[in-house]
Amino acid sequence: AWIAKNPQLRAEIMIATKVAGCAPGSETAGNRKITLGKATMPADGRPPKDPARLDRASVLEACDASLKRLQTNYIDLYQIH
Repeated sequence: AWIAKNPQLRAEIMIATKVAGCAPGSETAGNRKITLGKATMPADGRPPKDPARLDRASVLEACDASLKRLQTNYIDLYQIH
């Protein structure tokens, strides 16, 4: 990612990302599992459907997945979507 290739610029930019709200079968929540190595991508290429919740564990999991995807160690603004 651009951020990982330009670490000297990280302090000069603001990173905002979000956590998905409640949804019983969410590809977004399933994608978190793939990003964090807790699941594998099915043969059809679509992330597994997983319940999206706003409990502590789900929010922390979503945040960790965002940090990993963005290749940074902090997020400036975290929003509920």
